[in-house]
Amino acid sequence: MTDDFSKSAAAAAARISSMNPAEALAQTLANDRPTIESAIKSFMSLVAARSLTSTKSDRIQSDSSSSSAAHHDDDDAHKEERCVFRSGRDANKEALLCARALLQATNQFQIPQDNAQDIPSNSTSTETSSEEEEELRLERQVVGLVWNGLISSDKKPAKFLGRRSLQYVYPVILQQLLLVRAANDNDDEDHVLFFQEFGRLLDDSIMDMRESLSFMVGVDEQNKDDTKNTDSDACLLWDADGGASELARRRKRRSQRVAHAKKEDAAAANEMRAAVTAGFSSSTAPSSFVPNSELTIEEITEEDATDEPE
Repeated sequence: MTDDFSKSAAAAAARISSMNPAEALAQTLANDRPTIESAIKSFMSLVAARSLTSTKSDRIQSDSSSSSAAHHDDDDAHKEERCVFRSGRDANKEALLCARALLQATNQFQIPQDNAQDIPSNSTSTETSSEEEEELRLERQVVGLVWNGLISSDKKPAKFLGRRSLQYVYPVILQQLLLVRAANDNDDEDHVLFFQEFGRLLDDSIMDMRESLSFMVGVDEQNKDDTKNTDSDACLLWDADGGASELARRRKRRSQRVAHAKKEDAAAANEMRAAVTAGFSSSTAPSSFVPNSELTIEEITEEDATDEPE
C-alpha cells in the first residue's frame, strides 16, 4: 500500500513539474478545497444558527442597523455588521433564499476577458515587485480562462473552484447581484448583509495569517497563539477540514476560560476565609472582663441569686 502511494505521489509530482506555469496554476485552482458551493452552504448554516440563538439585544441591534447608520458617517462600522435575521422571520428559510441567490449569481457570472480591470487583484499590498505583478496578472488570466471554460461547458464554477478563484471575482459578483436585486425592488437589508458578510469572510486576515504562520519555521510561538485566541468565522467556511480545527480551538478556549474562572473563584473564597479567620483570631475580650477559672456554673448561679433584692 505504501509503495503504491509513493508511486502515485511521484507520478503526480512528475506531471506537475512537466506543466508550464499556467497549467500548474489551473491545476491548483481546480484542486482548491473546500469548493465555493460548500462554503456558501456552510455560511448559510452559520447565519441560520446565529439568528436562532441570538439574544434579544443582538436582534435589536440588527433591527436598528439602518437607523443607526443614518446617524453615523462611519460607513465602515456599518459594513462590519454581522448578518442576523430579525425576529419574526424564518431564519432557515431566509438563509436558504440568500444561499440560492448567491449560488445562482456566482454560477451565472461570466468574466469579461476584454477588460482586465473587471477581475481585481486579491493582493492587499501596495508595494509589489514586477515579478509579483506578473504572477498576479497570470493568475487573473488563468482564473478567467478556467472560470469561463466551466461555464461554456455547462458546468457550475461553484462546484469545482474554491476560495482562491472567488477572491478575484466576488467584488464584481456582489456589485451585480445588489444592482439586479435593487432594480427588482428586492433590497432586503438582511439579505444584503448576508452577501456582504460572506465577502468579508472571503478575505479574512486572521485566516490568511494562520495559513502563513503554519508554514513558517522559527516564528515566535506567541504570534501563533495570538491568532489561535481569535475567533474566525472564515475558518468555519474555508478551512480544508470543514471548520473542525476552528471549533476545537473554540472549545479549548471555552474550557480554559471556565477553568480560569473556577480558579479565580476558589482563590477569592480562600482569601475571604483567611481574612475572616484572621479577624476572629485578632479580636480580644474587653479589658474590664477578667475570667475567673476557679468559679463553677453552680457558684455563679448562687452569686447571682444572692444579689437579687429581697
